[in-house]
Amino acid sequence: FFSVLLNTCMSGGFDEKFNVVLLGDIEVGKTSLLLRFSEKEFITGFTDIEQKKVDLQVDNLRCRIFLTDTGGQERFRTLTSSFFRGAHAMIFVYDITKEESFENITGHFEDASRYTKTAKKYLIANKTDLLKNRVVTEKQGQELADKLGVRFFETSAKSGEGVEDMFNEIVEDLVKSCDDEDLPGKNEKKKKKRGLLGFLG
Repeated sequence: FFSVLLNTCMSGGFDEKFNVVLLGDIEVGKTSLLLRFSEKEFITGFTDIEQKKVDLQVDNLRCRIFLTDTGGQERFRTLTSSFFRGAHAMIFVYDITKEESFENITGHFEDASRYTKTAKKYLIANKTDLLKNRVVTEKQGQELADKLGVRFFETSAKSGEGVEDMFNEIVEDLVKSCDDEDLPGKNEKKKKKRGLLGFLG
């Protein structure tokens, strides 16, 4: 997909708005992934960031994506149903160098699934720049994704590898879901033009 930034000061409304929530243990790179996608760089020394918005154009549709970072609250089971209300997608992140973060994914998944049945879900293996310290294999990640019935991606927030592709595909999935809900024949023109243009700047 070809990506370009949309001017965040653009006037007018948006055709679609999507809420995307990132979940996982603390220090697995949720905030770094969020910032890598929204700011196009690896940022260190950041303070807690709860939400960022990213404006995209998918074909002729203007979309606003709200990315929400849970900040590791899952560890303390302090998340409530209100946190997930309206979520269109959930991204479950683990650190390939920390086996415990991988083992905890199933619990995070089950907890989140109690609050929403309709949100699309994805499994992300982060920190692939640390392959020498890897303890969770790609095969293990894919097997868990298959078990949970979700798509699987490997990323590095530090190098940027896989991050844009992952988010682009998630947004593409969300837009296609909107198409599926349209009345028959209403979306034919959009389907013929399908393609993610991404960030316009």
